[in-house]
Amino acid sequence: KYVKLKGCNDLPVVHYVVVLPFCFAAPLLTFLLVFVWMAFVMTSYTVQPDGTIVATPQAGFSWGYKSDLVFNWHPVLMSFGFLFCSSQAILVFVTKPFAHITNKLIHVACHSVSILSVTVGTIAIFRYHNEHGFHNLRSVHSWVGLTTLIAFGAQQLSFNASCDLTGTLHGANVSSYMASDCVLGSITAVSIALLFVALLLVVWVSKHPVEETIANSDIKIPFLK
Repeated sequence: KYVKLKGCNDLPVVHYVVVLPFCFAAPLLTFLLVFVWMAFVMTSYTVQPDGTIVATPQAGFSWGYKSDLVFNWHPVLMSFGFLFCSSQAILVFVTKPFAHITNKLIHVACHSVSILSVTVGTIAIFRYHNEHGFHNLRSVHSWVGLTTLIAFGAQQLSFNASCDLTGTLHGANVSSYMASDCVLGSITAVSIALLFVALLLVVWVSKHPVEETIANSDIKIPFLK
């Protein structure tokens, strides 16, 4: 059997009863499990010389300097951005539950939240590594993740045909006209570029704390003790 929903193509009933709910529930469940793990369950175990195992709670979140809890932002934000937000951005164009422009706005919003989430998640792991003396980009996981982030951001920066329209639009002749969706896309692209700049700055500042930079320089600032 096939069903016809408003704005949707004809699809088998099983598509709406099984496939689409699974595509929504699976990423959401994965994100929630990671969140619960990092927020309430995360624990580190250390074996003492006498064989005693000491459990140290590591659950919770913090953005404080040299806090172990900074790490916990990384898996939560990456799973939220890559798994949940990106999947829903794709799903909205499969189900087409609303008018085309509404679906497009939801699609852009999901991708924008996704790129923001994974960028902050990447900043968190770089901060954690730098502040705890760990080397960055020393594993396959880190390089695959960084490559994915760059590729993910690059597709957001790409322009489409609506950025250069020449012809008759709404009865008026236009040349190299930039449509409203392209304006929004350009603003998003600039925002993403600024996020990458912020990422680089955070990495640099983490490796060169302001206090050490001032202490190692000949600059005297009276109001700094």
